Amino acid sequence: MSNFQLFKQIPPHEFVEDIIKLYGPNGFDVHYYFTLNDIIVNNVIDNLNNRVNDLKKYYLPCKWHYINNITPKKTLTILRQLLRPFKYKLISTEKYKTSTKYLLYNLKAPNNQTSGNNLTVQFD
Repeated sequence: MSNFQLFKQIPPHEFVEDIIKLYGPNGFDVHYYFTLNDIIVNNVIDNLNNRVNDLKKYYLPCKWHYINNITPKKTLTILRQLLRPFKYKLISTEKYKTSTKYLLYNLKAPNNQTSGNNLTVQFD
């Protein structure tokens, strides 16, 4: 059993990456920002509802309430939960546009590293 109290088994990296792509970023892209409105426009709720049976394979049955009756805010909760085993975080930043406050969301890589190819620089 995993150390995570939400999952009966930790979802594979590829599965989580596919879920992330529903929100707009190209996988574990830490340079992509999205809003709650983007979640609605990109039909993330419908796409997650179509993947509920896949999500149920990983979530403990007592935690299925997170993936039932999905709302825009629940999509953020689900994403945060799926990122946690990989030490990624979903970070929100307040922004204002024409006197209206909204939140921008983006992924934060573990240890402030950027995602993508790991590069090694050697000095001779």
